[in-house]
Amino acid sequence: MSVSAREDPVWVDPDDALFAAPLAGEIGLPYDCRGVRPGPGWASPTTHATARLVAVVDPDSPERVEETPELLEALSDASNQDPTALTIFERVVVQSTALSLALRAHDELAERAWSVVERFAATPQELEALGSVADVSVEGWLGPRRSWHDRKGEQCGDGRLLLHDRFFAGARAFRPIRTGAWRALVAQLVAIDTQGGAHVTPFVGQIELRRGLDPEAPVCIVHLDEEALRGGAPGGLRRAQLDRLAPTRLVQHASPGAIACMNCHGGHGIGDFDDVPEEEAASLRMNRQSALVELIEMRVNSIR
Repeated sequence: MSVSAREDPVWVDPDDALFAAPLAGEIGLPYDCRGVRPGPGWASPTTHATARLVAVVDPDSPERVEETPELLEALSDASNQDPTALTIFERVVVQSTALSLALRAHDELAERAWSVVERFAATPQELEALGSVADVSVEGWLGPRRSWHDRKGEQCGDGRLLLHDRFFAGARAFRPIRTGAWRALVAQLVAIDTQGGAHVTPFVGQIELRRGLDPEAPVCIVHLDEEALRGGAPGGLRRAQLDRLAPTRLVQHASPGAIACMNCHGGHGIGDFDDVPEEEAASLRMNRQSALVELIEMRVNSIR
């Protein structure tokens, strides 16, 4: 990791070569994050314990998690922090990561994770004050929010849950958009308040990018990253290195230098998605969030 001097508050990523690899075959989509960069800025660095929890839990994955000594240590270190000493961003990151673990683990591990969710819960008023509009730091990656166009597929209706929402059990709220010639799936963190209510927060856990409108357009994934969180990157986000991406049911390594997705909609996962007319977008987002809150609150009630 390389960062500039504190007097020049700009996060600097490592060399572009780390974020792409030659496509070694004809199977899959090329993974290429070269030239994809955040906007300027520097946020408050998180603690080592917070950043380590994100790295060990891997909340980008919807897969089951088994107990390991490393995971227990990371959970304990994060839990031992004073929630009131953290920024609201860091508090949500810790809680959302623990929530992901509670939803994906069994028995005692799920209980331990849920205790962290409760410990780091903010009040309903604190979370409502944040709103649900994606944080301004995301504009560095995707351009001004006013230029984003919401998208939906033929089967999505006016606000049905996306497949990603269901796989993550509501721990993240997914918003498919187009920005210029790029398409993106923006995953916002969901927080649970002190009364058990769910809130879609502005903070972003992951952005899945397709760098073009063509079905073969390269893929780039931006996500919460241990080094970025500790180094003060805006929103804690950083481009993902292909060799560090763990395979899940949603994203697979197709061949060296390539990514394969589930192809849920044909055309490498984009087939029937189109821009939503501007006059319908607000209703679509509101209905999606309502459905997501209902899902996560149902899941939370089952593990409390």
